[in-house]
Amino acid sequence: MRTSPLTLLAFALLLVNCRDDTVIRQPTENETYPIVITAGAFRYVLHDDVTREQAAHIGDSLLSNYERIMRHLRVGTMPQVTISLWAPGHSNDFYAEMESRIGQVYRGATGYTPTNSEMCLLWNPSTPKSAVHEYAHLVSIALKPDIGNNPRWLWEAIAQYESRTYERPADWTPDQRAFPGFAALNQYNSVLPYRWGYTICAFIIDRWGDDAYISTINANGNIPSALGITEEEFGTLTEEYVKSMAGS
Repeated sequence: MRTSPLTLLAFALLLVNCRDDTVIRQPTENETYPIVITAGAFRYVLHDDVTREQAAHIGDSLLSNYERIMRHLRVGTMPQVTISLWAPGHSNDFYAEMESRIGQVYRGATGYTPTNSEMCLLWNPSTPKSAVHEYAHLVSIALKPDIGNNPRWLWEAIAQYESRTYERPADWTPDQRAFPGFAALNQYNSVLPYRWGYTICAFIIDRWGDDAYISTINANGNIPSALGITEEEFGTLTEEYVKSMAGS
């Protein structure tokens, strides 16, 4: 019986993933914090009280998603990504590092990307999912180096969509289904870019296709240039899309 190339590829990827998982979980003798683990496409830096098991959960999540994200965003190669991880009991250290790296502190934030090959995470039960969100940020930078918060609505929309972080419009209130406008979507310390992010990207892809999605990123969210309509028309159409998904 002949084995298809796709079967062989899947088996090879399984072996790589198993090897990386073993490297992350297997402690070394007399190790002390910070613990540094290199496993394939990722390098982990575990700060005080972070366990290897927690790092492995993040690794599992990334290994299940990182190649898919690269393919969809049409990025051929990525640098090895360093993941620095803090335990919840050391949140002050996490925020002190944030201030040192990016010059300000966003209290309540649990992840950020200080460079194009690093993410910093504060552990909580959703961190494995958050790591995929942050990785999507890094891949979007590889596609369009100046995309970081430029504009913010698209920066977060890409990460929400690529990490499959989805809020069902059926669960939104009627007021929440009204398109808030780009000024509101560009606000920091707001839930709006996260609530609307997945749906905005899904709408662009459903209506215009993946090429238009990539064009929108390359145009830094310039809707008239990428999609050929005004921002007002886009807002109206997106709101109609949301309401249709909600069944209202």
